[in-house]
Amino acid sequence: MGTGKFVEITAENETLFEDVLKNKLPLTGQLLNVWRLRRQGKFTVENSVKFYIYLVTKELGCVQDIFVLCVQEPNMHGLYSVIIHAPVSPTHEMIKAFEDFVEWDRNPLFPAAPGPFTDAFLKPICLKRGGIPPKEHACEAYALDGDRAMTGQREYEYHEKGDRIRLADLTLKNVNQVMATELTRVWMHSKMKQQMELSISNLATAGAFINDDLAAFAMLSPAGLMNNVWTEEPFRRRGLAAKVLQTLSHSAAEMGCTPMAECTVTNDTSRQLLKKLGFTFVQETNWVTFKKLGK
Repeated sequence: MGTGKFVEITAENETLFEDVLKNKLPLTGQLLNVWRLRRQGKFTVENSVKFYIYLVTKELGCVQDIFVLCVQEPNMHGLYSVIIHAPVSPTHEMIKAFEDFVEWDRNPLFPAAPGPFTDAFLKPICLKRGGIPPKEHACEAYALDGDRAMTGQREYEYHEKGDRIRLADLTLKNVNQVMATELTRVWMHSKMKQQMELSISNLATAGAFINDDLAAFAMLSPAGLMNNVWTEEPFRRRGLAAKVLQTLSHSAAEMGCTPMAECTVTNDTSRQLLKKLGFTFVQETNWVTFKKLGK
């Protein structure tokens, strides 16, 4: 195999590229979600989202072991994020092209990078480039069948223990509360609020409101995953996380996305919840934050 490079996906090969992603499901589910959201116009001028594929020749349809990157700058997670679908057996030329492609001076975030690729290539490159160990969050990715997701309800109301509980979309009135969680503070950056508002306005969300107070919520992230699943302390152990995930899964499926979620490898409670809701394991992932020494 000769030397190739990462080539941007343009309008003339959009349909073929989507077919390439579909052929590699479920491993490409996250990227396919972002791709479909982009084609629906869910990202604005404030969310640059571009896709690249490693090619040796110009024949996109001939690629078997695909290497795809999605660059988002910014999103709610970071100012410069690179989502990766890595080949099973990347060549030395592929890894060199990847290392040359990434703008390391911009302190990239790699959301949900494939675990084997992270261990074998991404972490060593980060160490070589930055001189400090990258921050890591080891996770497991799960996916829910779209037909099963559509059996749920998007908005509904019920009563329990004298409380009125309503499942509905989040609104911009909820942005400050969403940003105040421990989960969200991990991603904090200079354009965080703007990007959070865009995600709430344009992507799928779900909230559980108890007597009109936001008690639990989850969001479809610009990175193609259902993120930021959170229940406020006074309302825990009432099954609200399951309900917002079911509602969000329905909304994501309506957008043509595969409902995908993650849990950290040490969080058995979340793992069991996902399995109970019908999610199946896809792959090990890792959120890797690179930071240049001295920055």
